[in-house]
Amino acid sequence: MWTMTIRNVPEFYDIEKYLFYIKEESGIKSCVVLPKPNYLVTYRHGPHSQYSIDDEVTIYTHNGYHQYKTNVKYVSRRFDFVILKSTKNVLSEGPPMKYNPTIGTNIALIGYGNELECPSYRNGILHIQEKQTFRG
Repeated sequence: MWTMTIRNVPEFYDIEKYLFYIKEESGIKSCVVLPKPNYLVTYRHGPHSQYSIDDEVTIYTHNGYHQYKTNVKYVSRRFDFVILKSTKNVLSEGPPMKYNPTIGTNIALIGYGNELECPSYRNGILHIQEKQTFRG
């Protein structure tokens, strides 16, 4: 699931362009998000637990109209994420994000969950602040 925090919470149509997916063998869509123009992030558990550095992974835009070849660049077992890199920019820029959100910050969530075929969107308020994050 994707978290984006800014002063005014964006509408679904403002952030859907940063949402991608991987078509799994089981038929489900695994969530992938784009924080930088040619870098994408997905989770490491489940079908992605076997990913290794330089594995090729095809990602699709949220609407399925375009696909991109990426390669695994980093795998974190501890924090359950995989960084993918495309050889060309997928978008011209990443989303506007607040990197140090505080309790009470408005947030927007977008992503795929379970067997849903379409993205889900929710907004709310940050109620807990943990410092177990990464930068890079």
